[in-house]
Amino acid sequence: MKDSNANSSAKLDSSFLIRILVVLVVIVLGVVVFSLIYYNFFFKKSYSEIEGIMADAAKQYYSEHKKGLPKIPGDTTEVKVSTLVAGDYMKSISDYVKDEDVACKAVVRVTNVNNNYRYNPLLDCGRYHSYEMMIDHLKTKVKVVTEKDGLYQIGDDLVYRGEKINNHVKFAGQSWRIIKISNDKMILIYDDKLEKTVWDDRYNKNRDNSVGINDYSVSRIKDYLAKLYRGSKLIKSDSDKLLLSNFNLDIGKVGEDDDDHKGDLVRSSTISNQYIGMLNLSEFMNASLDKECASASSQSCSNYNYLAESEYNYWTITGDKNTTHKVFKFIADEGTSLSNANSPTYVRPVVAIVKDAVFVSGNGSLKKPYVFR
Repeated sequence: MKDSNANSSAKLDSSFLIRILVVLVVIVLGVVVFSLIYYNFFFKKSYSEIEGIMADAAKQYYSEHKKGLPKIPGDTTEVKVSTLVAGDYMKSISDYVKDEDVACKAVVRVTNVNNNYRYNPLLDCGRYHSYEMMIDHLKTKVKVVTEKDGLYQIGDDLVYRGEKINNHVKFAGQSWRIIKISNDKMILIYDDKLEKTVWDDRYNKNRDNSVGINDYSVSRIKDYLAKLYRGSKLIKSDSDKLLLSNFNLDIGKVGEDDDDHKGDLVRSSTISNQYIGMLNLSEFMNASLDKECASASSQSCSNYNYLAESEYNYWTITGDKNTTHKVFKFIADEGTSLSNANSPTYVRPVVAIVKDAVFVSGNGSLKKPYVFR
């Protein structure tokens, strides 16, 4: 009799526990479902969340309208948020914002980056939220000067010159410097060294030796940079890589005694649609404020020049026009000098940033480098 009562009591306890667990599961599921419904239909989003919604909606839209995507690398197109709303890819901005009286203009700009696509949500809600292109920020906030350290107008380009200048950038988790603004693109140089490599080590029939050939278009270092671009050592994330723009590399050759401040010689040969490169000799010369910097091999070109601050040697992209095997490189405490192409030397890559990169923060100083997205 006692065993029967005990079994009955155990069954009741077990059944009671099961009921409690079922009730708890129902409550938890109810809370989760309610939270999802509330979050998606009632909860107002932050502006950064709205930008994410815009980008996701545009990706879905173009997955169904592939013919509207820009076909040529560097080209862009835009889709209005009103189009995305009309197609039920997202709700209207007013359904997301917390401020009832806000009025917003919103588009998603799509850029072909080496046949991948960058979706850039541009949301302008006046005093509540707005954006500023990085290029526009530099053009409006940085004063163009005609003397001392700073940003200079040289031809159609805005060029940083001098020794102590605020052209520091934090990009892809790395430190860079802005060389110039050209064709509405920021040209950056890596502010550190990568491993040593030869510029070229092919057999040179003129020298009857494997001292290399100083033609960048067929060089070992061009292959090295292409591999660097494709890999993840320099720019790790795909989203950061989508901020890179195609640009032209000036690979014309220069002689030791030439003054190529104007860049006529380096521009005598150009490779288009590149995504990574190196500094050319004209860019190094223009960065110096020393009036005695009058030839490619002048040590004075290292004076008052932020590109000469490094304590290590690094390659330029510029070959010597008077030989077939020598290339200019920066040598610490000496300036630019010619070296055999097969001499292992450090590399400082150069990249270009897309026109519509959006300013986030910073003033270009070492402590507060520019940040963009």
